[in-house]
Amino acid sequence: VELKRGAARKYFIVRDFIPEKLPPKPKQIVAQLATGSGHACALHDGRVFCWGSNNFGQTAVPPLQTPVQIMGTGLFSCALDDNGTKCWGNNRSGELNIPKLANPTQITTGTTFMCAIDNGKVLCWGDNDNWQTEVPPLKNPTQIAAGAYNGCAIDGTEVVCWGWDSAGQKKVPPLKNPTQISVGSDFVCAIDDTGVVCWGDGKEGQLRVPKLKNPSQISAGAYHACAMAENRVHCWGQNKYGQAKVPRLKNPTQVSSGERTTCAIDDTGVVCWGNNAENELSVPAELRFKNQ
Repeated sequence: VELKRGAARKYFIVRDFIPEKLPPKPKQIVAQLATGSGHACALHDGRVFCWGSNNFGQTAVPPLQTPVQIMGTGLFSCALDDNGTKCWGNNRSGELNIPKLANPTQITTGTTFMCAIDNGKVLCWGDNDNWQTEVPPLKNPTQIAAGAYNGCAIDGTEVVCWGWDSAGQKKVPPLKNPTQISVGSDFVCAIDDTGVVCWGDGKEGQLRVPKLKNPSQISAGAYHACAMAENRVHCWGQNKYGQAKVPRLKNPTQVSSGERTTCAIDDTGVVCWGNNAENELSVPAELRFKNQ
């Protein structure tokens, strides 16, 4: 458009568009939990956080490179990262003396021993007083779990357990397509097509599984167990420290049972309940999300 000399000029001012309502921030989600004996760890935003008892250095997280799994059942903690398996804390039974692993894809920790799936085989090391590191022949292990004195694996379509058998925890009941296992102190729980099945020691009520609909996760602690089912956390067994008394949670996605403490992940971050003698309920601020 050509303007004649002397004609009034028109100016247009373009301002940045400001929406009436800003889009919500992406929701923060903790990836994984591991609750042990007086301490707990969480994997969040590529970092491992540990809190609670540190008498053996179990909460002093070493440098890690892109950790993908964490464990911390006893007085030590472990992570699986780009460099393999790394553990820290108590080493009285050689549980930190990790053998040479070619391609570890999964780890699990017991009280004083641990195991890994490496190139399709299960290897265990550490305390062997109860034969917990003597893994029986397995054909196709897809998941492993360790407890106080024994370990278990899902091998094909069955569960195989080894180690101490003080309460029949090695005697696996008939299971239909087991998909998940968790080992406590002298008892074991599994999820199969029928729901949650537990066996072994039941003196604290840890075998009295409540009625659960569509359970999606199971976690066995020392003398109690918890499960995720229908967007809720259910716990049963020993409640001496309040570890089986589930608080109000907002859309929980994961639960982890320790010796006397339980932790869960929900929309607010990490929530823990039960014993607090070692400050295991003092969740780091980085794992507590506001306004979510």
